[in-house]
Amino acid sequence: MRRIYLYNCCYNRLFDEKTQQRIQEESNAIKEILLSDNRIIIGSHILKFEISNINDIGKRLSIVSLYNQAVTETVKVDDNVVENAKKLVKNTSIHEMDALHLSCAIFGNADIFLTVDDKLIRACSKLNLNIKVINPVNLGE
Repeated sequence: MRRIYLYNCCYNRLFDEKTQQRIQEESNAIKEILLSDNRIIIGSHILKFEISNINDIGKRLSIVSLYNQAVTETVKVDDNVVENAKKLVKNTSIHEMDALHLSCAIFGNADIFLTVDDKLIRACSKLNLNIKVINPVNLGE
């Protein structure tokens, strides 16, 4: 069974305007993942925090509902998670929030970290991580 951490952008992608083919493909891939029985979705307190700060109330409520239905396990942001995130920021081009999410996924024993952020995927590809950081469309590869 796959252990998957969906970055905040994946939840948001489902509610983006489907004007571009990439957005449609990513949204469809995320829907398939969320509907799959062969996965454990890992969430975190930092994800909950970010979702709670979405300005559009309707979108926020929809994402909160989706998140609550999808997430099987939640990672607490403790000192170990924070220290690991600090190391990632110090030694890479990864930004603080990205590093916190990645660290949560690592400490949540995720196999896969899904994001639609190409820069984050490229930055992570240069690291020796025990987690696969990919776009949702590439999960089946």
